Amino acid sequence: MKKRLAIVPIVASMVLAFGCGKTEEAVAPEEEQQAVEDAIESAASQEQTEAVEEVDSTDEEEPVLPEIDISGCDTFTQIVDKKLEPGMGYANEKIGDEDVLLVCDMTYDDQEGHMASIDSIIFCYIDGVPTEIGSVVSAGTAYPIAVEDGVLYVGRGHSISKYTIENSELVHVATAGVDYGVDGSETYYYQEGDGEEETLENDEKYNQLADEYFDASIVDFTVVVE
Repeated sequence: MKKRLAIVPIVASMVLAFGCGKTEEAVAPEEEQQAVEDAIESAASQEQTEAVEEVDSTDEEEPVLPEIDISGCDTFTQIVDKKLEPGMGYANEKIGDEDVLLVCDMTYDDQEGHMASIDSIIFCYIDGVPTEIGSVVSAGTAYPIAVEDGVLYVGRGHSISKYTIENSELVHVATAGVDYGVDGSETYYYQEGDGEEETLENDEKYNQLADEYFDASIVDFTVVVE
């Protein structure tokens, strides 16, 4: 509201400036009207720009995950016992056909019986040796990492992504999301695998993937203590 009201003083001050000048410096009515219209347009443009900046500022920066040196570790258990710091979390899950170790930088109580996390480094066995194959990060605590039927789900505010593991590699399966315009318009998009992102005519695929995510099981991490 303050930003909208700020237009009034600008216009008023310009009107006063034109009205209080000397007679010989009076501005023609049409020029005065044009100046007022230009001031309103300029203020409205500034307000719209600030609105866009406010929308962009809501995007949270992705946390930087720690680098974990697992040299000398032959098992997931050794990684947990020797390499993880207090406060970090770990969980054993099955993604695709692989048994994996998920390691997060920190956890939080989601008040639903889980020690959840918004990030995870993923380890699996390659030729019998534990190996880091990738990581995922969600947008915030409203979108904890989740797993269901061998699929890993990640939420990023206005998009949902799912991953699996094939041939010991983390593979992007699909992402669906929505972009909001300053005018409140909604543009839905979808990307399958490594294919091109496509614009959708409706929210069907987005809702479908969102339903999958919210029906999935939140990963319950075990917290490392001293």
